This record gives sequence, C-alpha cells and structure tokens, in this order.
Amino acid sequence: MSEVRERYTVKWTSALTAAALMALAVIALHLPRAFLSLPLYSSDEGSYLLRALYGDMLQADPQHAPFVANVDNVVFFWIIRLFGLLPGLFGLDALRIGGGLAYVLGLVLVWRVVAPRLNRGEALGLILLALIYPYYRFVFTALPEGWYVALLGGMILLTARLWRPRPLLHAAAFGAMAAALVLIKPHGLAVMCAGPALVVADLILQRGRGPALAVLRLVIMAAAFLATGHLLRVIESHELPRQLSFFGQGFYAQILDQPPAADATRIALTAHYAMTMTVLMLAGPAIALGLDDLLRRVRDKTFAPQGTDLAFLLTLGAFAATICMVSIFAFKMSFAVSETYRLWGRYFEFFIPLLWLTAWPAIRRREDLRDRRLLAAGTCLAGLVGLTIALREAITLFPWDVAALHAFSLPTARYAGSTFPSFALAVVAMLGAIVLMLRRAPMLQVWQGAFFILALLAIGQDGAWLSQLVPDRRGLAAEIQAIDKTTRQHPGRIIAFVEDANTHHNLFYGLHGRPRMVLVDPGASVQPKAAAGYGYIVLQAGHPLYGRGWRPVYQGLRFTVLEPTGPMAKP
Repeated sequence: MSEVRERYTVKWTSALTAAALMALAVIALHLPRAFLSLPLYSSDEGSYLLRALYGDMLQADPQHAPFVANVDNVVFFWIIRLFGLLPGLFGLDALRIGGGLAYVLGLVLVWRVVAPRLNRGEALGLILLALIYPYYRFVFTALPEGWYVALLGGMILLTARLWRPRPLLHAAAFGAMAAALVLIKPHGLAVMCAGPALVVADLILQRGRGPALAVLRLVIMAAAFLATGHLLRVIESHELPRQLSFFGQGFYAQILDQPPAADATRIALTAHYAMTMTVLMLAGPAIALGLDDLLRRVRDKTFAPQGTDLAFLLTLGAFAATICMVSIFAFKMSFAVSETYRLWGRYFEFFIPLLWLTAWPAIRRREDLRDRRLLAAGTCLAGLVGLTIALREAITLFPWDVAALHAFSLPTARYAGSTFPSFALAVVAMLGAIVLMLRRAPMLQVWQGAFFILALLAIGQDGAWLSQLVPDRRGLAAEIQAIDKTTRQHPGRIIAFVEDANTHHNLFYGLHGRPRMVLVDPGASVQPKAAAGYGYIVLQAGHPLYGRGWRPVYQGLRFTVLEPTGPMAKP
C-alpha cells in the first residue's frame, strides 16, 4: 500500500514540476515585452496612455493631437496615472508588470472558487494549466486587459461565495464592480449583462422558486451599477450626470455611429463563427462537460446551483455576451476595410483559462465515462475543423489580435507573417489532444501539454514579427529621446509633422505631450507658414521644409528638428 502511495506521489510531483516549468517558460518568454522603451501596440496603448496623462489638454484642444482615440476608460486612467507617478520610463515598465500581475491575480481568484474542492496536487495542476495559456502578450502592456481580468476574477469569486448566503449584498457588490469593469474596458458591459442572465438561469434551474428575490436582485444590481458608474464619472469630471447612462460616450460610441459597409452582415457573421470555433477548439471540452454535468444533476428536483455551478454559468454567460458584443463591433467596424475579417482574440481569449478553471469540478466528475470523452473530443474536433475553414477562407490572424491562436498563423495577402509551418504543427497538437482524450489520458496533463505547444508556436510566430519591429522601435525611441533633449535646451513651442498614426502616438508620448501634432500625406512638403509662432519644427523623414528662416539642429534617420534663425513670427 505504501509503495502504491509513494508511486502516486512521485507521479504527481513529476507532473506538477513539468507543468510549473512550462508555466515559467511561457511567462519568461513574454516578459521582455514589459521593458520596451515605447508602447508596442502604438495606437491602442498610446491612446490609453495619452488620454490618461494629457486628457485635459486634449479635451480643451482636440487638434493638439487629433489622432488620439477618444477612449474614456476612467478607472484604467487612474491606474495609469498612479504608475505615472514613478520616475521616467520606469513608470511604463511598472505599469506593464502590474498588468501581468493583475492578470495572474484574476486567475488565482477564480481558481480559489474550485481549489477547496480538490486535493492539493490537482489544485496546483489546475492553476498551472491556466497559467500556461499564453495570453501574456496582452497583459504585459499598457492595455487594460490584465486589470480587467483581475476585477472579473473578483466578480466570479464573489458570485460563488455570496450568491446563496448574501443575495442582496451580492447584487449590490456585483453591480458596483460591473460599473468599475465597464470603466476599465467597455466590454465590461457584457459581464453586466451576464449578471441578470444568471439571475434568470438560477430561477429556471430552481424551477421558478423565489421569483420575488430574483426581481429584487435585478433591481439592486441595476441601481448599484448606475449609481457607482455615475459616481466614478463625477470623481473624474467633477460634473453631475446629464443622462441615465454613464458609458458609451467615447471612441466606441463614435464607431457605433458610423454607417456599416454593404457586406457588414457577412463580416460580422464570419467573425462570430471564427470566434465560436476558436473557443470550441480550445475550451469546448470544458464547456461541453460543464453543461453536460449540470444537465445530469438538474434532473434532481431538489437541485439548486451552488458556488462552482454559479461561477461556471457566470463565466460562460459573460463569454457568450462578449462574443456577441465583439460581433456587433465587427459589424460596425466594417466601414474600415483594414479592420475586417480579423479574429479579435484579445477581446475574448482570456475566457479560455477561466472556463477551464470554473468547469473543472464538472469535468472531473465521471471524467472517464466513454460518452463524456466522446463529447469532449468531438467538441474540440468540431472547433478545429471550423477554425481551419475560417482561416483558409476568410480570416487573417494578426499578431496584435491573437494570443495562443497565433500558433495557427497562415500567410495571407494581408499579412505574410513567418514561413515556419506552425499551422500544421498546431493542428497536429490539437489532434494529439483529441486522441489522448479518447484514450482516457488525464485531462489536466493533456491540456497542459496542448497549451504549452500552442504557446511555443505562438511565441515563435510573434518572435518573427518582433524581430522586425523591435530594432526599428528601439531606434525610434533613441531618436525621440535625442529630440526631447534638443528641444529642452531653449524654450519654445513645438510642432511636429508626421505621416502615420503610430509615429503620431509615439512621438507625442515620447515628447511628453509637448508638440502640436499635424498629420501630412506621405512625401508632402511643409511650408514655413504652417509653423509660424513655433520654436521648433519636427519633420518626419521624407517631408522637406520649403522656405527660409529655419536651420536644422538635429538630423536623424527618422526625424529632422529645425529652429528659427531669427525672431519667431506671430501665429
């Protein structure tokens, strides 16, 4: 008996050690992103940073930097400003590390829902499964994703712990947290929608017991949501609310006001199909076995969903609502051709480890039944086939859109990417996972290995992109630093002429919001009268300045800086 126990202990120890090494490797390979001198995703990260740090100036004069998106994530802005108190660029590095830690915290909070029901080895293996999933490219950034997952994880834990014993307290806290989530990232609205959906689902599963409590939950949840949202807005703007809604007045509202393209419905349905197939492939077993287990138990007339059931249903509902929300966004974004037929993995891939965590108690119950193994494998296979069709026929995977899915990258006319055959290897990895599930291999180890292989392939694809981008970005950062030093030697206003939005954001951020930014056509010349009244002109390479009265004080590969030779003219 002792030999069997010792053999079992050694087996679990070896499996946990391997999983821990996988998780550490995945995190370590993403960590260098946290220490880049400038934002990696220039337009998105730049918009958050610039609105948070220079929002008052941009609000007073929208033409000072006209291409900074009017995002209004005020709670995330407070986080950025907090880290902005740190000296120099260290604040940006710390913000990125903080985002990564917040993401891990979110996973841990959800894990705490199920961990008490598991033995120590299984519980550790489960959190390692979640940590291996390679979503880190979007959390070691100045994006709100990591902080979003942290608060979402808190809401899932809160639901598991308080739904039954403190229903009204839960409703108030959930509504308040959902308001903060919306103001970290607008997709929090999908999570808020999942709250009332869970109230209705709970009422149905309990066969209509407690309708008065359900109505009271909804009222308190909605009231707390609106009250907290408006309070946070008032703290930021110092203005009393003028309308019922406290969200939807920024960038996304502008997008939703745009008329969609003629083929917008096809674009949206394609996006919805691709996202659904993705989750069927990567989290389909968790969803299918979780729902199967729930339906088996609901046959008992005394059944009422408890903590882990509620956590799973909330996560699944939030994911479904998010997919619908992103599909609507794809429909409205169809007016911009470059934004179509993309897979918006950044908006939903973090749900994959969350679904595995919350579904795990259901997965492990009757795990070895043949019909449940067939269900898990069939769901995964359906997702793999469906995603392959989407990638072959319509969808392009961009490195700034997807995490683990980047492993399935295929060269397209829109994005060539790497020539390494990662798609074929990713398909083989998924087929291997399907076969192992059918052969009743331990589900935990199967998916740890599958996520690790996808992570390595995705990191390899990402590395090919970064190898082209990062050297140029380092050179850009060095030139911007030199320009900042040059233009601080003498007082004077700065005007900068650039030709693309990424340069617009990086230069404005690197020069601490000082220059007035002007976007010009590629190769266009600049007339001196356009810079009247300014102490310095910053010209992106390829844009000559015609006329006299200016002399160069800095010449780089990407920019030229000029100052007036005489007294500055009045604007």
